[in-house]
Amino acid sequence: MLWNVLLLLANVALASRLSLILALLVYVFLFVRTNRGFRLKWWVAVIAFFALFGGLTAFNYARNAGYYERHGVENAMEMNAYQLAAYLGTPIQVSLGVADQISTGKLAVAGDPFLSLQAIAPTFVDFEKVNLGTGTKDERYGSVSVADNLTTNSAFADTYVRYGWWGATYTLLVLALAAFGFGVFARYRSVVSIFAAVLLYGFAEYWRIFLFNQGILVFLLLVTAAGLIVSLAVKAALDRWPQYRVRPFTLKRRETRGTRARTVQSAGGDSRPPSLRRADTINPSDSADASERS
Repeated sequence: MLWNVLLLLANVALASRLSLILALLVYVFLFVRTNRGFRLKWWVAVIAFFALFGGLTAFNYARNAGYYERHGVENAMEMNAYQLAAYLGTPIQVSLGVADQISTGKLAVAGDPFLSLQAIAPTFVDFEKVNLGTGTKDERYGSVSVADNLTTNSAFADTYVRYGWWGATYTLLVLALAAFGFGVFARYRSVVSIFAAVLLYGFAEYWRIFLFNQGILVFLLLVTAAGLIVSLAVKAALDRWPQYRVRPFTLKRRETRGTRARTVQSAGGDSRPPSLRRADTINPSDSADASERS
């Protein structure tokens, strides 16, 4: 467990800070799912917020300090504020701007029923990727101006300007299917519920990027499926050969038997083995012979 946390923090510091958001989202979902009576105290939420903000500030400084210093920003808190503004503000700006142009007819993309299927095709089999860093952002989003180094600007806008209404329709169908799968998997309390947590992360990121055809989401689903298969195989093997169960399971089972025996004894029953109970039972014929002799 500790080793996994250290690997996660190393990945967050060197490469992807969103890995921390993903891990926290999955953990919170599974925790709340298995603890129905849990209630979050307000002061815990405040501490968690500032801890998360402080952690993201440190990780952002470790990764992007040089970039911001070249642009005249030297304070770590200001760097994180600019980063959050770009991460949160840009998708909102692009989505509202593109939606306004669609409503006024300034930006109209019909799309092709067949070619627009690329909108939901797995990205790792799409070898003709559109380069979003070519400086054509203004042309892509019409009157909306976006910095060239920003690539995840709006799932809705990126889909519409590339594939039109057909692409938007296909993505909505995928979202509906994912929502149905989330409802099914969320009913479980076993490894199966991790599927729902992964799908939840896809929904949480949809406002800026469509993840349901991205390699990261497909990989997480495949890893969860592999874990489920291994778990079922191990359970089947232990049921077939119970002598190979590890000690904690054996001790827990013995505790259960002992507790059950004490419960029967406290209720007035006899917790001794059946052989001892049979030895103390009086045979009816012996009782009749004893009465005749008397």
